[in-house]
Amino acid sequence: MDGKGRMVLASGDVLEGWFKDGLMSGEGVRNTAGGNVFSGMWTEGKLSGIGRMECISGVQYEGEFAESVMHGSGVMTCGPETAADGEELSGFKYDGAMDKGFAEGAGTLQIGQMVYKGEFQRGKPHGRGSVGELQHGKREGVVRPTAATKYHM
Repeated sequence: MDGKGRMVLASGDVLEGWFKDGLMSGEGVRNTAGGNVFSGMWTEGKLSGIGRMECISGVQYEGEFAESVMHGSGVMTCGPETAADGEELSGFKYDGAMDKGFAEGAGTLQIGQMVYKGEFQRGKPHGRGSVGELQHGKREGVVRPTAATKYHM
Protein backbone atom coordinates (compact mmCIF):
# COMPACT_ATOMS: atom_id res chain seq x y z
CA MET A 1 0.00 0.00 0.00
CA ASP A 2 1.25 3.46 -0.91
CA GLY A 3 -0.39 6.79 -0.06
CA LYS A 4 -2.98 7.69 2.54
CA GLY A 5 -5.04 4.84 3.93
CA ARG A 6 -6.15 2.55 6.73
CA MET A 7 -4.77 -0.90 7.54
CA VAL A 8 -6.04 -3.47 10.06
CA LEU A 9 -3.36 -5.94 11.19
CA ALA A 10 -3.95 -9.57 12.21
CA SER A 11 -3.15 -8.48 15.81
CA GLY A 12 -6.17 -6.16 15.74
CA ASP A 13 -4.04 -3.01 15.60
CA VAL A 14 -5.42 -0.29 13.30
CA LEU A 15 -3.03 1.95 11.35
CA GLU A 16 -4.25 5.17 9.75
CA GLY A 17 -2.16 7.67 7.86
CA TRP A 18 0.46 7.68 5.13
CA PHE A 19 2.08 4.47 3.86
CA LYS A 20 5.01 3.55 1.65
CA ASP A 21 5.62 -0.07 0.61
CA GLY A 22 3.00 -1.21 3.14
CA LEU A 23 4.66 0.54 6.10
CA MET A 24 3.60 3.71 7.94
CA SER A 25 5.68 6.53 6.49
CA GLY A 26 4.80 10.15 7.29
CA GLU A 27 2.06 11.33 9.61
CA GLY A 28 -0.08 8.59 11.13
CA VAL A 29 -1.79 6.94 14.09
CA ARG A 30 -1.54 3.38 15.44
CA ASN A 31 -4.36 2.22 17.72
CA THR A 32 -3.34 -1.08 19.32
CA ALA A 33 -5.80 -3.86 20.06
CA GLY A 34 -4.91 -3.34 23.74
CA GLY A 35 -6.13 0.28 23.69
CA ASN A 36 -2.82 2.15 23.41
CA VAL A 37 -2.46 4.97 20.87
CA PHE A 38 0.75 6.06 19.12
CA SER A 39 0.64 9.09 16.83
CA GLY A 40 3.12 11.29 15.03
CA MET A 41 5.70 10.96 12.28
CA TRP A 42 6.63 7.47 11.08
CA THR A 43 9.58 6.18 9.05
CA GLU A 44 9.52 2.64 7.62
CA GLY A 45 6.88 1.55 10.15
CA LYS A 46 8.67 3.07 13.18
CA LEU A 47 7.60 6.15 15.15
CA SER A 48 10.45 8.60 14.51
CA GLY A 49 10.70 12.30 15.31
CA ILE A 50 7.94 14.09 17.20
CA GLY A 51 5.15 11.87 18.47
CA ARG A 52 2.71 11.04 21.22
CA MET A 53 2.03 7.86 23.20
CA GLU A 54 -1.15 7.36 25.24
CA CYS A 55 -1.29 4.09 27.18
CA ILE A 56 -4.38 2.52 28.66
CA SER A 57 -2.44 2.46 31.98
CA GLY A 58 -2.65 6.27 32.07
CA VAL A 59 0.97 6.90 31.07
CA GLN A 60 1.34 9.56 28.38
CA TYR A 61 4.45 10.78 26.58
CA GLU A 62 4.82 13.61 24.12
CA GLY A 63 8.19 14.28 22.57
CA GLU A 64 10.87 12.75 20.42
CA PHE A 65 11.05 9.11 19.31
CA ALA A 66 13.68 7.08 17.46
CA GLU A 67 12.83 3.61 16.11
CA SER A 68 9.52 3.70 18.11
CA VAL A 69 11.38 4.28 21.41
CA MET A 70 11.25 7.49 23.50
CA HIS A 71 14.53 9.21 22.65
CA GLY A 72 15.38 12.92 22.90
CA SER A 73 13.37 15.62 24.66
CA GLY A 74 9.89 14.96 25.95
CA VAL A 75 7.34 15.06 28.75
CA MET A 76 6.00 11.88 30.36
CA THR A 77 3.04 11.96 32.75
CA CYS A 78 0.93 9.50 34.66
CA GLY A 79 -2.17 10.74 36.43
CA PRO A 80 -3.21 9.72 39.93
CA GLU A 81 -4.40 6.14 40.31
CA THR A 82 -6.67 4.56 42.87
CA ALA A 83 -5.39 1.58 44.86
CA ALA A 84 -7.61 -1.43 45.58
CA ASP A 85 -8.39 0.00 49.04
CA GLY A 86 -9.61 3.29 47.54
CA GLU A 87 -6.51 5.31 48.49
CA GLU A 88 -5.45 7.76 45.77
CA LEU A 89 -1.86 7.22 44.68
CA SER A 90 0.24 10.10 43.35
CA GLY A 91 0.87 10.33 39.66
CA PHE A 92 4.11 11.61 38.17
CA LYS A 93 5.42 13.99 35.55
CA TYR A 94 8.88 13.80 33.97
CA ASP A 95 10.17 16.60 31.74
CA GLY A 96 13.60 16.14 30.24
CA ALA A 97 15.94 14.08 28.12
CA MET A 98 15.22 10.47 27.15
CA ASP A 99 17.62 7.83 25.83
CA LYS A 100 16.33 4.50 24.53
CA GLY A 101 13.16 4.81 26.62
CA PHE A 102 14.85 5.91 29.87
CA ALA A 103 15.19 9.30 31.58
CA GLU A 104 18.82 10.22 30.90
CA GLY A 105 20.74 13.44 31.53
CA ALA A 106 19.05 16.59 32.81
CA GLY A 107 15.39 16.49 33.80
CA THR A 108 12.69 17.24 36.35
CA LEU A 109 10.58 14.56 38.04
CA GLN A 110 7.48 15.45 40.06
CA ILE A 111 5.73 12.77 42.13
CA GLY A 112 2.84 14.23 44.09
CA GLN A 113 4.29 17.24 45.94
CA MET A 114 7.91 15.99 45.71
CA VAL A 115 10.10 17.46 42.96
CA TYR A 116 13.56 16.26 41.89
CA LYS A 117 15.47 18.45 39.45
CA GLY A 118 18.83 17.22 38.30
CA GLU A 119 20.62 14.39 36.57
CA PHE A 120 19.19 10.99 35.62
CA GLN A 121 20.87 7.76 34.58
CA ARG A 122 18.94 4.81 33.05
CA GLY A 123 15.62 6.15 34.37
CA LYS A 124 16.70 6.92 37.93
CA PRO A 125 17.79 10.13 39.67
CA HIS A 126 21.59 9.95 39.75
CA GLY A 127 24.26 12.61 40.15
CA ARG A 128 23.82 16.29 41.02
CA GLY A 129 20.32 17.46 41.78
CA SER A 130 17.92 19.01 44.24
CA VAL A 131 14.96 17.43 46.01
CA GLY A 132 12.13 19.41 47.53
CA GLU A 133 8.41 19.78 47.90
CA LEU A 134 6.26 22.18 45.93
CA GLN A 135 5.30 24.19 49.04
CA HIS A 136 8.31 23.49 51.26
CA GLY A 137 12.08 23.80 51.29
CA LYS A 138 14.51 21.81 49.22
CA ARG A 139 17.72 19.89 49.75
CA GLU A 140 20.56 19.94 47.25
CA GLY A 141 23.40 17.51 46.80
CA VAL A 142 24.42 14.31 45.07
CA VAL A 143 21.84 11.54 44.64
CA ARG A 144 23.08 7.97 44.75
CA PRO A 145 20.14 5.53 44.69
CA THR A 146 20.69 2.33 46.65
CA ALA A 147 19.35 -1.09 45.78
CA ALA A 148 16.59 -0.56 48.37
CA THR A 149 15.39 2.65 46.69
CA LYS A 150 12.52 2.12 44.26
CA TYR A 151 11.63 4.64 41.58
CA HIS A 152 8.51 4.01 39.52
CA MET A 153 8.55 5.65 36.11
